[in-house]
Amino acid sequence: MSDGNDAWESPGCGTRDEDNKDTGGFSEHELLDIMYNTCNTSSTGEVLASTIVQYLQTMTAQSSEQDRLTSLRRLLDPDCQDLHVSRETFHSTMREWIAQCSQDR
Repeated sequence: MSDGNDAWESPGCGTRDEDNKDTGGFSEHELLDIMYNTCNTSSTGEVLASTIVQYLQTMTAQSSEQDRLTSLRRLLDPDCQDLHVSRETFHSTMREWIAQCSQDR
């Protein structure tokens, strides 16, 4: 993610004004749902970890080898088996990754 992107800095998924700052009025939860739905092209309810990383690589213009995306790939798929990721796992993993990225700033 770019360093200027405040969309990932809110720790919760509430609807207070500060949670929606610079996110087009969407909560973090809604943004994560939009991302997941975009990756879930087959509507199976599960998405390959590699698909999520590729999507974020495209959206952030970062190489998959850059530290942040490498960290996300390890969180989603620790054994490099290109696991299927459920919506719930996606949400919890993304929140963890967002918190790590925010701490790294």
